[in-house]
Amino acid sequence: LGLMVAMELVQPGVGDGRTPDGAAVKRVLGAALERGLMLLSAGPYGNVVRIIPPLVTTADEVDLALGILDEALGTASA
Repeated sequence: LGLMVAMELVQPGVGDGRTPDGAAVKRVLGAALERGLMLLSAGPYGNVVRIIPPLVTTADEVDLALGILDEALGTASA
């Protein structure tokens, strides 16, 4: 039982819009970890970010994690 959410990252403007971007995932995971949020990579191309919070996660913790994820995505795309 529990929650798992995933985001697939692709390279914008490359090919048909489905070109995996594993390097971006590594940057997102690193930036999130620096801020105290542990995420996982997945997928055959390493271009998926998985978020698997425990069942006891509070609403405040979800808000904090989403803020960190937003910052990490911003950092990785810069």
